[in-house]
Amino acid sequence: IEGEVNQSFFPKLNGKYAAIIATPDCKDTSDCYSFSLLSFERNSLKPNFTIFPNPCSRILIISNASKIEKLEFINSVGQKIYTCKNYSEQIQLDVSDFVPGLYSIEIHSEKGVFTSRIIIKKSD
Repeated sequence: IEGEVNQSFFPKLNGKYAAIIATPDCKDTSDCYSFSLLSFERNSLKPNFTIFPNPCSRILIISNASKIEKLEFINSVGQKIYTCKNYSEQIQLDVSDFVPGLYSIEIHSEKGVFTSRIIIKKSD
């Protein structure tokens, strides 16, 4: 983004972003990161899912009326940091090694994909 010089940047549009740092003698470009704005559309899977506690520091419990086929954690810069497949109707996941922050969780089941947000905090 031309003229953007702040240490933090929050995109207003979905897309891929990288930072370019330049001095008179040198220029370097960071890795490219995908950014997707969260949508608040109605999701037909939501009533079937339970995710708790939120915020969480140790064991996160995700349950559903039908089998959870795949679970993905996506960090605030759009990187998939954890994926697991072929689970039952309930997952107990130890998140104590996750970096504290805001994550999106994509829960895949036979009825579709549900996305929710979770806050991981430091263990007490």
